[in-house]
Amino acid sequence: MINTLKNYIASKLYALYPLYTIYTEKIEQGLTETAFFIELINQKIEKQLNNQSLQTVSFDIVCFLDSETDDQTFADITDKLNEEFEIITYSTKKYRTHNKESEVVDGILHYKFDVKVRLVVQSSPAVNMGSIDINTELGE
Repeated sequence: MINTLKNYIASKLYALYPLYTIYTEKIEQGLTETAFFIELINQKIEKQLNNQSLQTVSFDIVCFLDSETDDQTFADITDKLNEEFEIITYSTKKYRTHNKESEVVDGILHYKFDVKVRLVVQSSPAVNMGSIDINTELGE
């Protein structure tokens, strides 16, 4: 599921910014300016009632632009990401993003958010152990 969410984010970014390079895996060298990098920050699963759990997946969309980019450009990108990543579509379901925040550190925009997904674990059918014969007669 995490890779599907990451791929959705990548395709959405590509649709919004077709001239930017989109990275979903870390690269050590050769990173182009005007690029996005999608990083999985954290994954947490909390047990809920019965056979349900709540999975929270945290992402950081990192935006690399040239060193002369002004704060207004970062603000415009943040506004666009806030608007476009309000809802994440996974399979046929839609999930609202939570805890959205952005900051610019050393000329790099970090746009972070969480996606919460309720999971239902399908339990396997119970296995019958068979029958037991019990002698209920009283002996003398």
